[in-house]
Amino acid sequence: MDLHVIFTIGEYAFKRIMTGWFIRMFVGACILLLVLLFLGGPEPEKALLEHRDMAGWLIGLAAMLLVTIMGATEIPRDVDTQVIMILLSKPLTKADVVLGKFLGLLYVAAFTVLVLTAVSLIGCVGYKLMNLEDVKSGSLLDQNLFQKTVFNFLQGMLVAAIVILLSTRLNEIPIIFLTAIYVALGFFFMYLRFLLID
Repeated sequence: MDLHVIFTIGEYAFKRIMTGWFIRMFVGACILLLVLLFLGGPEPEKALLEHRDMAGWLIGLAAMLLVTIMGATEIPRDVDTQVIMILLSKPLTKADVVLGKFLGLLYVAAFTVLVLTAVSLIGCVGYKLMNLEDVKSGSLLDQNLFQKTVFNFLQGMLVAAIVILLSTRLNEIPIIFLTAIYVALGFFFMYLRFLLID
């Protein structure tokens, strides 16, 4: 395994995903959604806390959704366009190609989480400054922001691993379907205790 080759394939996969139309539309829609979340409510302090929690949830969901859809097409698209034959004719192993594609998806997850976290921070600061006279107490930023950001990235990384694993054997639609089931079950079991208490 040559690390330089793996990083090169990962960088190429990241650039190819980021130049696609989907990433621009997706990030634009997520930014619009986050901006809409930061519109005021009757109780500014309570609204700010709810907005921060909702933004953290949306950031994780956006990273997982983007990694699922873009990752499901990475290897099958290379097989359909015969790019995989060109790659494997070089002194590479299949593991190098798969790890490179996985690394590219990790770059996408990190980019998505960091950009949307920055947008949510800007939204929180803007909301706090717009309602400065109404807000008497509370902190401007979430105290657990770093942990939430790392957790959102780890969620994206786990989904990227599953997508790449499935994309070595399946086409796009079954990959997206199976990954959606996996994510839905994960959220169901994560919130099961809240459902049982209520």
